[in-house]
Amino acid sequence: MTNSRSEFSDEQIKAITHFTGPALVIAGPGSGKTKVIVSRLEYLITQKHIDPQNILVITFSKTAAINMQSRFNTLTGNDLPVHFGTFHSVFYNIIKKNNITKRNIATQNDRRSILKGVLCDIDADSNTETEYLDTLLMRIAYYKNSGLSEDKTDTVDMTHEQFEEIFTEYTDRMNASSLLDFEDMLLMCRSYLKENEGALIAYRKLFRFILIDEFQDINKIQLDIIRLLLDEERNIFAVGDDDQAIYSFRGSRPDIMMNFSDIFKDAKIYRLSCNYRSDRAIVDAAARIIEANKNRYRKNIYTDNPAGDDIVLKSFKNEENETEYIIDRLKDMESGNTAILYRTNNAAGLLYEKLCLKKIPCKIRQKFVNPYDNEIFRDFVHYLNLAANMDSMDVHDLTAVMNKPVRYMSSRLIVKEYITFEELYEIYRDKAYMKKIIDKLAKDIKMLKGMDMYCAFNYMRNVIGYNSYLCSAYGEDAGKYLDMADNMAVMLKNFPSKEKMLEHVKEFERNNHVDDSFEISTEGIYIMTYHASKGLEFDNVFLPGLNEGKVPGVKSVTEEELEEERRMLYVAATRAKKRLYLTYTEENRKGMMSRFLYPLKKKTDRY
Repeated sequence: MTNSRSEFSDEQIKAITHFTGPALVIAGPGSGKTKVIVSRLEYLITQKHIDPQNILVITFSKTAAINMQSRFNTLTGNDLPVHFGTFHSVFYNIIKKNNITKRNIATQNDRRSILKGVLCDIDADSNTETEYLDTLLMRIAYYKNSGLSEDKTDTVDMTHEQFEEIFTEYTDRMNASSLLDFEDMLLMCRSYLKENEGALIAYRKLFRFILIDEFQDINKIQLDIIRLLLDEERNIFAVGDDDQAIYSFRGSRPDIMMNFSDIFKDAKIYRLSCNYRSDRAIVDAAARIIEANKNRYRKNIYTDNPAGDDIVLKSFKNEENETEYIIDRLKDMESGNTAILYRTNNAAGLLYEKLCLKKIPCKIRQKFVNPYDNEIFRDFVHYLNLAANMDSMDVHDLTAVMNKPVRYMSSRLIVKEYITFEELYEIYRDKAYMKKIIDKLAKDIKMLKGMDMYCAFNYMRNVIGYNSYLCSAYGEDAGKYLDMADNMAVMLKNFPSKEKMLEHVKEFERNNHVDDSFEISTEGIYIMTYHASKGLEFDNVFLPGLNEGKVPGVKSVTEEELEEERRMLYVAATRAKKRLYLTYTEENRKGMMSRFLYPLKKKTDRY
């Protein structure tokens, strides 16, 4: 090895110098797994004289593959022909090189468009919102990644049979459009290697040694292909951490890593247990969080780093107070980079909004869902428009909210573009009970005039009855929409008028974009989801919103789902190097902190 052996721990050396046969490296957070992988590559080439062209290194992201190759080239000082790539790029190259398909790779917009057409043709009233289309596309990907064999597609909105109908039609239209998705690449590659023995033998000779990073995220189809590519020596070197398996929604199967020794007999198991990244208080806190999971390799993660600052575990009356606390801490921090991590992209809206208003620069890795691009905000604007034009109301505004809450009014009875209240009374002159309803509507709309946006919004919710509409319209899911309305109320405190509000909404949309050159530097504030933070590290990490119903999510009920939710929090917490802030609110619909924090909770606000 180019590096002195003194630069490695004994456990790292054992993994690096493994030669032939299957091996699994269980690599905890900050344990130097990338260093081990690139050093093993060098060891195979310089010490065991393996031809670089006979080595395949697979990662789960293009960024990780580029980083791995760059670190390897820096270590060796050469641009050796080791094969680096993602699962999809490696397998796509196989089918492309062998002319298996001439179909083009579909973009996300291509897939949405085709799926939207399928849903509309099956049922004209189908939900075709972008969020729903993406959720359904994720389920389609999961189904393919599971080998088209797992009957786990029953949901509250459709049965497995209905899903199969959508899936079949979607697949037919993708084929007709000469498009394929990432999952199609895997299925095609597996079929090709199974059916062409000559090609399979050739690829086995080419890829004598296969190294896989983030092995906990592998799915069934990817494993099938890897097993096909392995020759009788079975030189697979898999590196991963089962405690960081957080992609089951894509079809990833952490149980594959758990069963590695059963799948690959006589496999060697190596453990990288030292965390070189985080201070001791963070390592200890993360260990307390994850140890409640049962389906995992037992580990003794430790660090030689000092204890550092205490973990902050703090509650707040509401989300606004929590956000103000984070902003105050950001102002106090003298140096280093800082991440504010959220369970979902939607949850970051209030903080991002506040940072924008206070002109505090921050970077985002994903474009946030616009907190104003939703039914609640649009309905609020409709009510404001009605208040501003009571003498001649736009029928579009009126029909949008006339039954929010229910007023027994019908848009079919209105044939004009603009209408007055006198004309409304005339339409319903034969229904005496409607006069009282229209009277209240007129009074409520008039009351909105002159109010600031915070007061007007709360008047719409609590006096006009919009909260009641949300509860009746969304049933069990109403809590999600009521939480959205709560967050919006906080944001609207900043605007004295509709004009100021709409001006800000336009500015927010202009600023809400991701820089293509996004990189983590030594200074800066970054906002992203737990998933997007995986593989990164920061001096300071804030994890707000740690309430039941959010972390874990309200829909996570099985032991398997809860364990993955706990792993997500573990991943987020272990991004921190020096300081970790765990916060939650008392004014929450569930009214309690996340169960995942119980092992950390003490009487003081510091761990």
